[in-house]
Amino acid sequence: MNKGSEFVFTFALSVDQEAFDCKFANSMMDLVHSDEPVLKLSEGTKQKPVDNFDCAPCSGRVLVAEDVEDNQYLFKLLLKGLGVDFVMVNNGEEAVEKALTEDFDLILMDMQMPVMGGLEATELLRGAGVDIPIYALTANVMKEDMEQHIAAGCDGTIAKPVDREKFKRIVSNVLPKQKVEKKSQDVMPDDVMKKLQQKYVGQLPEQVQVLNVSLLNKDLSRLVGELHKIKGSAGSYGFSMLSVMSAELEAKYKDVESDDLEWKKLGSEIEILIQTIGNICHAESSKRLS
Repeated sequence: MNKGSEFVFTFALSVDQEAFDCKFANSMMDLVHSDEPVLKLSEGTKQKPVDNFDCAPCSGRVLVAEDVEDNQYLFKLLLKGLGVDFVMVNNGEEAVEKALTEDFDLILMDMQMPVMGGLEATELLRGAGVDIPIYALTANVMKEDMEQHIAAGCDGTIAKPVDREKFKRIVSNVLPKQKVEKKSQDVMPDDVMKKLQQKYVGQLPEQVQVLNVSLLNKDLSRLVGELHKIKGSAGSYGFSMLSVMSAELEAKYKDVESDDLEWKKLGSEIEILIQTIGNICHAESSKRLS
């Protein structure tokens, strides 16, 4: 009698001090049709409208260091929508070379790249006296990760999967505004996003092949690397469940020694991920036929 239990829950609602937006479900049909995490509203509660962010067109040059082709294409379209010039490079070494020989107003630096990663590249640029804003592009947004970014010299973090409105807000706040007053164009019209989704789904079988070959060869490093790519890009194209599943698998196996791994168990978990990819491809194919 007079005894009970106390349960304490901790929720990470925001990793960048920005307002936390969440989709709500008013009925079971909302849950069926949504691929995004949702909350159920209490009876009589009205959903708070989400403000559409608008900004003046920007000017200036942006250097983007990103090795994943799908993400490169997405960033190109987002930056074009903001009306800015940009240069795309594939790794940190190329980013350092460009930033030391050309003028830029902003650098967007992926943290995990071949040849040279974003942390090392940022440290080299700061050591060389480059003082323009540098924002980390990363799917690793735990507190300790973000502290590493700041310690290396980054001014902030843009999380992957990319939230288009937050991306637009950050870039427009950093870059100078155009003097001519005109409304900026939509960063990503719906018809363009649909084409992007189709293109992304079209390359998923290639990633499935990489996963299968990595399993066959027991190449854990390559397998985890591919999971990291899927984690960072799938959500940006509207496939949040695939991004979450990949993130969970990457976190589970990235620090495991290959010799100590239960490959059969890992294979069964990867198979579930591959089945999810298959379902996405089938759904997209059905849309095209209908």
